Amino acid sequence: MIKIGSHDIKIIFAELDEDNAKFDWSKNTITIEETLPPDQMFSALIHEILHVCNSTLDSTDLGHALLDSLSEQLSSVLMANDMIDKVWYDKFVNRKPPFLL
Repeated sequence: MIKIGSHDIKIIFAELDEDNAKFDWSKNTITIEETLPPDQMFSALIHEILHVCNSTLDSTDLGHALLDSLSEQLSSVLMANDMIDKVWYDKFVNRKPPFLL
């Protein structure tokens, strides 16, 4: 689980038909495509976190393109500068508890 604002969000890994990830407002879940390479899993997580932070960013095609760009750049900055805890990252990409409850 991660906390975004006042929301407790569960992260799920599953096969998705069309998207790399999706956020379900009714269940407070982020689902990430289970076959993605680790770097794409992480950028997909950042993308969905940005959806939760500002749901209006993808109200247009241009807004969603901006969201895609922001998530790729932010995930790159965080990873390239060792700003992500390696233990947390390993648990995330290997889907190991206690990261997922």
